[in-house]
Amino acid sequence: MLFFSYLVFDCHKINPTLRICNDVVVYCSIKVISDHNDCRHTSGICNIARQMLNKDSILALYHARLEKFRDHNAMLDASTEGMRANILHHYLSAYYLNDYISPNRAMRVLDYGCGIGRICIPMSVNLLQVYACDINGDLIDAAREKAAGIPNIEFHKLDYSTDLAFIPDGSLDVAFTYGVFCHIDDTDLLQVWAELKKKLKQDGRIIFFEPTEQGQQSFRNEVIIRRTDAEWLQLIQNSPYTLIRKKRLHRIPSYARYLWTKFSFLPRFTLPFMRWIEAFTMNRKPENIVYSFDLYELRIK
Repeated sequence: MLFFSYLVFDCHKINPTLRICNDVVVYCSIKVISDHNDCRHTSGICNIARQMLNKDSILALYHARLEKFRDHNAMLDASTEGMRANILHHYLSAYYLNDYISPNRAMRVLDYGCGIGRICIPMSVNLLQVYACDINGDLIDAAREKAAGIPNIEFHKLDYSTDLAFIPDGSLDVAFTYGVFCHIDDTDLLQVWAELKKKLKQDGRIIFFEPTEQGQQSFRNEVIIRRTDAEWLQLIQNSPYTLIRKKRLHRIPSYARYLWTKFSFLPRFTLPFMRWIEAFTMNRKPENIVYSFDLYELRIK
């Protein structure tokens, strides 16, 4: 029955306006913008007026989430209805980051924008040293509490986005992040990458997963920039890095996410099967993809 449902389900059966708007709220918005009057669907793109990022709004968003949850839900979707989908989202992000980083006991890594440490704390057991930082002090306090007693992990609150003096120059094997650069504007992001270059070994890597808009125009509001693939590639071209790998790993709307949430009785040991479904259907009906979470892996030029 499950496999039959998977075969017959089509993403276009989801109301596109509701789907797009709900995912904006789920991922990043402190304001309720899912009202039809505020979200206009045109050719698969949510056309909301371009806004500048607002640091206070971003901090307030995650502070509100942290008051409700102190686990991965605080970093993904802090609504009750989003908790089931968060299990899959958390599993996919943790799985792929571990897969592409390939941690070992000789590596020093940085989790930039670590939040509550949902990725770096479990990963630390397989690493020599973990530096973790975030601009949100509330999240750092929660992460330190969760990581109490782990000797090889340090948490640091950033006063500004390039405040990385706590990391010795040329010491990092990998700097990684998940869904963080979308909260940083282009100019500041290039400065962050320049600072990370000082901290990385010559053969070090930056690995990041970011929501990537599939249309011709990026989505922007006061808490997120969902850049297009062309915008990401242009930023990388203007940076001191070379792109060595790019891969789409999770799409919205998602066949796997639909099945996982619809059949809520499915246990967690079926998550690898959901990952297989996600990979198998990644390019099915691409015209229905609103955005995706894409891997970008960079090395110093």
